[in-house]
Amino acid sequence: MKLTFIKLLVLITGLTGLTLPAQTPAAMTSEDPAHQELRAIKDAMVTAFNHKDVESFMKHVHPNVVVTWQNAEVARHPDGIKAFLGKDGRGRIQSGGEHAGHRQRG
Repeated sequence: MKLTFIKLLVLITGLTGLTLPAQTPAAMTSEDPAHQELRAIKDAMVTAFNHKDVESFMKHVHPNVVVTWQNAEVARHPDGIKAFLGKDGRGRIQSGGEHAGHRQRG
């Protein structure tokens, strides 16, 4: 009886593997177009940030945005982001790749 059960188990396992639909390589590599759209938004925001263009950066921000910055400060809404970026009077986005509070050694 035990031998028959094992044979049946092997047969079912083998048949199950044969009946599964195979994915074509095109189906495995296709990507939702939304992914490229999200990359374009991210690239635009990074470029605006690097060029200190706060207005272009803010074009991509939702009105109900909540941002937690790397220093654990939280900014709510576009005005909160603008306040955070300009908090110390000189702005968080500074020339030479420096950010407020993180000066490069030279």
